[in-house]
Amino acid sequence: MLTFLGQLMGSAIRTKIYLDINMPTLFWKQLTGEPLTKTNLEHCDKMAVKYLDDITNAAKKGISKENFEDFFDESFTTYLSNGEQVELVADGKKKRVTYDNRLEYVDLVLKKRLEESQLQAMAIRKGLVQNIPLPILNIWSAKELEVAVCGEPIIDVELLKKNTRYQGSYSEKTPVIANFWKLFNEYDNYHRVLYLRFAWGRSRLPLCSDDFDNKHEITLLGKSDTELP
Repeated sequence: MLTFLGQLMGSAIRTKIYLDINMPTLFWKQLTGEPLTKTNLEHCDKMAVKYLDDITNAAKKGISKENFEDFFDESFTTYLSNGEQVELVADGKKKRVTYDNRLEYVDLVLKKRLEESQLQAMAIRKGLVQNIPLPILNIWSAKELEVAVCGEPIIDVELLKKNTRYQGSYSEKTPVIANFWKLFNEYDNYHRVLYLRFAWGRSRLPLCSDDFDNKHEITLLGKSDTELP
């Protein structure tokens, strides 16, 4: 199933029919092979990173070797995103985190948490490279890959307006059309996306005018240009 998701993402890149996938940078970086950092985990689990920072900076908080375990009662284990507890070293449940080995513990937790979805990411990447040549994927940044698969999440009103055709007696200067664009500009992005789904069955616009295979059309259904489109 994950390999199929990768194939679907590759198809989205080729057809420019974008997918509405909202995933953290951690997800996209694993697909492009970029190094993962603590900041990437923070975007997924802020509380976990804060706790690890507290352990790292124990001395700055007045915690010493003598009273460390009064504040941090930990063994060499961690919890994954699915709630599963895993050992970081052999017999990790029996190994206590102390003031002296706390930095080793922090490094191991970060490594385990950042790599916990590596197997799934590789399955997605396997499907992705069936549609997209590996050399191209390897030179893309995480952000570039996300835009290639998903497009831009913010609806560009001017881009949509530039690629709109008017049918019947409508034109851009017709009062009802002017009111339409006035209202559309007042929408927040959530409601603009709802309109796009209703009118086009998709959540994201093409990235540029050349990618509009089908133009946005506003058609007069009645006989008078004062009637609603």
